[in-house]
Amino acid sequence: METLKPLAMMNRDSTMETTELLAFMIHYGINRIQFPMNDLSNDDNVLFCINTKINSLEKISSQQMQMMLTLLNTCRSSSASFRIFYVSTMRMSSKGRAHPKISASPLEALIDEKIVLQVEGLVKNQPITVQASLTEGGHKYASCACFLASENGEVSLSTDPSLQGTYTGVSDMGLFWSMEPVPGQRKGLRLIKTDPMTPYEVQVSVFHNHHSFQDLYSEGFSINPLSTVVVKRSYVAKGVQKRVIKEGRLRGSLFLPSGSGPFAGVIDMFGTVGGLTEYRSAMLASRGFAALALPYFRYEDLPYNLEDIELEYFLEAADWLSSQSFVRAGGIGVIGVSKGGELALMMGTYSPKASSFSYLSNDCVMVKAVVNIGGPPFLSAAGMYFKGQKMKPVELDISKLDIHADGSLSFRNCLPYRKDDIIKVWESDAKVLNIIGDDDQSCPSESLQLLLDCYPPHKCLNVQLKIYPGAGHLIEIPYAPHFRMTYHKTYGQYFLWGGKPKPHADAQEDAWKSILDHFRTHLLSSFYKENLHSSL
Repeated sequence: METLKPLAMMNRDSTMETTELLAFMIHYGINRIQFPMNDLSNDDNVLFCINTKINSLEKISSQQMQMMLTLLNTCRSSSASFRIFYVSTMRMSSKGRAHPKISASPLEALIDEKIVLQVEGLVKNQPITVQASLTEGGHKYASCACFLASENGEVSLSTDPSLQGTYTGVSDMGLFWSMEPVPGQRKGLRLIKTDPMTPYEVQVSVFHNHHSFQDLYSEGFSINPLSTVVVKRSYVAKGVQKRVIKEGRLRGSLFLPSGSGPFAGVIDMFGTVGGLTEYRSAMLASRGFAALALPYFRYEDLPYNLEDIELEYFLEAADWLSSQSFVRAGGIGVIGVSKGGELALMMGTYSPKASSFSYLSNDCVMVKAVVNIGGPPFLSAAGMYFKGQKMKPVELDISKLDIHADGSLSFRNCLPYRKDDIIKVWESDAKVLNIIGDDDQSCPSESLQLLLDCYPPHKCLNVQLKIYPGAGHLIEIPYAPHFRMTYHKTYGQYFLWGGKPKPHADAQEDAWKSILDHFRTHLLSSFYKENLHSSL
């Protein structure tokens, strides 16, 4: 004889919706109910019947279903504070309704590729919460979205709207771009892939009912997920190789695509955080470029202070990459964000004059295409040396510093630039793509419009400007989480970057396509470009 076990105690105020009950039964494999009928005869019990059309669970009659729903939804007694109901612990047969299951396709993908997430085996209109989480650098990041199952008991994140959570509305990749630090960690975290040769392992779980982000990480939350899947998101495609570079005073990491090449070459730089940041170079290599992640201060034996860097260092890097046999002849590209974008503009301006430097091996234009992401079009704050002389920067006006309620700093209005300060990149033939968010709190978008206005008419086709509404300073590879404020380790302060999650995510998706198209257009022959497009 089958053993029946007490499964739950219902206090006098407990209620359970029909869809909750059915999901509960499906999750635990319940296929038969038995409860003490003598309790129902107590005159002190006040029972209210409910109407339901759901009576299709295998081996459960409509009468049993009605009795069970009545018990669970109206268990109120003046003589007892709780009731016990009993259920069979047998699993449902293969003919019964399936257990909820979440699936991801593909299970392994590059970081800029979309992943289709679907949940099936639910009950019609069942409320669920889908949570995504990962750990990087010892810190935890997560997101969540709440849905109602369809008539068929399914949820597709590609077509169904999130009703609440870290994002709302329809977004197939919303769980990824809306990630934020899990509560209880230090302030000002930012998700950065420290080793792009290893993937993010994202755990995606389904929970019954709707739960807020705060609820999921509250101390008392201990609900087991209905289903879980692990998705691997990578920066490196199959065959991508990494080489550590130490050439003269050059330092960095080189990422090469699979194959023998030659490939279009790109130098990749980040901002004033310093050190070596590799993940964007890894992703560029995954898209067919030979990418050099170039640090320029606070890395190994490079200068510790930003004001001690030399322009010649960057020209040497362009010369070295251009001279490699695996790099296509005719010029390379440079991409930078923030201070790195400013430096990219400097390289685009000065590299055509490289023939005046006898120690450089190239006597032609080295930098052919430039991408500037949120970098000011003038030498800012620290300045740099060139031919032994300090190039004068636009100094910060601290009196115009904005300090926000959370303690973060906005430098948007702190750089009193003039037209004469604009980097004269139009004097070269470099093709320049400028990308910026209109809510960038570090660099004013108006300054990049002034750069465009400085171009003479016969060179106006050499420059583009894309201003993204609602986007902030840190425009990353698609589906990277948005961080409006983070801790800046170089300056020991919290910096406000600006932007709102959804428009910032939209900007990142469009900007990445524009970046790849810019480099393909100006660094690749039409034949090679067509073959590269067809392979992606």
